[in-house]
Order: sequence, then structure tokens, then C-alpha cells
Amino acid sequence: MPSVTFMAWPELSRMSYHVSRIIGLCDFGAADFTEIHQAVLRIDPTDDDSWNREWLRMGQLVEEMCDEAYAKRNYSSVRFAHQRASNYYRLAQDVLDPDDPEKLPQLRKSRDHFLACLPYQEAQVDQVKIPYEDTELNGFFVHARWTDGPAPTLIWMSGADSLSEENYFNMGIQAANTGYNALFYDHPGPGLALYEQGLGTRYDTEAFVSPAVDYLLSRSDVDPDKIILGGPSFAAYHVPRAA
Repeated sequence: MPSVTFMAWPELSRMSYHVSRIIGLCDFGAADFTEIHQAVLRIDPTDDDSWNREWLRMGQLVEEMCDEAYAKRNYSSVRFAHQRASNYYRLAQDVLDPDDPEKLPQLRKSRDHFLACLPYQEAQVDQVKIPYEDTELNGFFVHARWTDGPAPTLIWMSGADSLSEENYFNMGIQAANTGYNALFYDHPGPGLALYEQGLGTRYDTEAFVSPAVDYLLSRSDVDPDKIILGGPSFAAYHVPRAA
């Protein structure tokens, strides 16, 4: 029997894809199916304002859960509420035009909630800075679990619209749990690198991948002979070009 991919709106593949993409994060505690379903029921998929409004609404509802859980010292719920809020705010801004004044604030909300969840992760996650030309690229180094000494390390690139936060849930947790370090960073192109630092996509991707490799080679917990480069979607260009 052939497998059939779930589509929230079969006639609208683009919007359905984004719903399926957020459902995929449920396995990692970065989304909740019931919350997604509630948002989808209220969204008019032909209206970008509706999409933005309902994911913002869900992000705000989950943000309130964060505050309530923290007040009751229920830190497990704090962690997972921050994870979900981060991804709902990320999803909300996805349809906004680049010059929309709400684009950057919503990206920052997504990042703020991601940062808030990090102290509660099983693996240690460090905020890092990757030197790049006359500035720095913000990133996250996830420490391998179950290993002693230098570990193999994965650099996971973003695609055209995927962000470091989403990539952490897609790949970082799994990498750490299988004995790999992982590096995620805001390289030129998507997210805050573009809208906060003004760093647009460039064709010579080695210019921003080589500094990331140099950074890893400076760390004693990285096996210099086992650095892996990968990524989804538009990273299919970034990765072979940089390699």
C-alpha cells in the first residue's frame, strides 16, 4: 500500500507543507498536535494575515503556559512550553514580507523562547560566536552525550528559510544522543542573520562555512578528522559548494 503524506489543505501544497513540517517537531517536544490542530481550524490558508494571526495567538497562549509552569516550579513544562512557543512564533513570521515591521520582532520572540529552553535540555548547549569577516555569526554548540574525549561533530546548515532553532530540534537532539557534537549557526541568508545583521545569501558559501570549520578545529572536544557537513533544502547547494 503506498504511503500518503498528510496535507491539511490538499489543494494548497505550500501551506500544507508548513503544517506537516511543524507536526514533525511533535516527536521532539517542539510542537503539540492538538495546538497545531486548533490553529489550523482557525486559519484561512488563502489569507497570510490569518496564518500570522493564528500562529501568533498560539504562541502567546503557550507563552502564558510558560509563565504559569515557572511560577509552580514545573520546569519540565517550562522547557516544553518554551520549545513550542519558539516554533509557533517562527511559523507566524514565515509569511510576512521582508519589510514588514513585525518580521524582526517575531523572529526575536522565536529566538528568545529558544534561549529560555536551553537550561532544561539533557545535552549541554553553548551559545557561540563564529568569526565572519568584520562581524560574528551567532550559533549553538551541542555537546555529545555518552562520550569521553573528542567527538565527531556535525555542522548542520540552514536551508532557504529554516532557522537554527528549528534545526536544533530536527537534528541537534538526535546528534547529541548518538554521540555527536553539533553546530548550528545563523549563517548569511535566513532568519536573524538577514533581518538583524543584514547578511544576505551569497553564492560562495565556503566564505561562511570555512570559519565554522576553523572554529571547531579550535575546540579540544572536537575530533578534527570527523567533521561532517549537512543540511536540508537549499543546503543541498551550500554543502557541496563549501565542501
